[in-house]
Amino acid sequence: MKHATVTVGIPAYNEAENIGALLRDLLRQSAEEFSLEKILVYSDGSTDRTNEIVRSLRDARVELIEGPGRQGLACGQNVILERTKSDVLVLVNADMRIDDDRFLEKLTRPIREGKAELTSSDLRPMSARGRFERILETGFLLKNTLFESIRGGKTIYTCHGACRAFSRRFFAQFRFTQSVGEDAYSYLSCIARNFRYAYVKDAVLFLRVPATSADNDKQSFRFSRGKETLMKEFPKELVEQEMYIPVSAFFRGALSASPLLFRHPIRSISYMIVVVTTRIRSFFAPAPEELWDVSTTSKRLR
Repeated sequence: MKHATVTVGIPAYNEAENIGALLRDLLRQSAEEFSLEKILVYSDGSTDRTNEIVRSLRDARVELIEGPGRQGLACGQNVILERTKSDVLVLVNADMRIDDDRFLEKLTRPIREGKAELTSSDLRPMSARGRFERILETGFLLKNTLFESIRGGKTIYTCHGACRAFSRRFFAQFRFTQSVGEDAYSYLSCIARNFRYAYVKDAVLFLRVPATSADNDKQSFRFSRGKETLMKEFPKELVEQEMYIPVSAFFRGALSASPLLFRHPIRSISYMIVVVTTRIRSFFAPAPEELWDVSTTSKRLR
């Protein structure tokens, strides 16, 4: 693909805490290998200063789309898909930060070079502020190490909803049907169409992990129940095949993560306890809804 055009889409619901900083991160991106046509911010019925902040950025590439009221992540992302005319669409969550002027260049390169139709970035937690955050931060790094040991990272577990890039060939025929598990949904839709997925490890995005158990539950309950939802959309064999983690991957992951395990043994054990207890509680929690309570502490990036 020659000098490609790129649109960035940001679904936003009450994101005043970080939306301005993220937009400035995106506007600073080097665009030697592509043209950044648009940054579409879909405000899903925001009631804080999100809309005001987006409008305050005096750049013709930034466009605010105000939804009629809160309708959910899938709806907002579908509006962005329908409004995009570029060669590549990048969907990024509003509560993220970018510390690399070539992030978009790296993330979109496999698509622009004709090697993939869907890509996802690496995710790294920002420096933790409290005890619970430090436990989740360590766990996040342990999970990343495990997932990267499966097929070189080309797995459903590295296709993060936080940030993905779609080729026009893919997104022109694709729409989200659900908000819960929408990241895995995009991955399985890609694989089911015999398209290619690439995990771009050198494209790094930063997030903040939840600072409280309650906020962690909001995220974890959705993730743990996502498989049930996916089984309704895709063949059971495909879902199980893509979500299967070989025993060999656990050994490789443990070996790669051994420096972290030895450096933070208490945090590592504590994280495993959090995972087990959260998983048990998720079985007794109500099924996740299309409009869920957001995790507020993970949005405080500054």
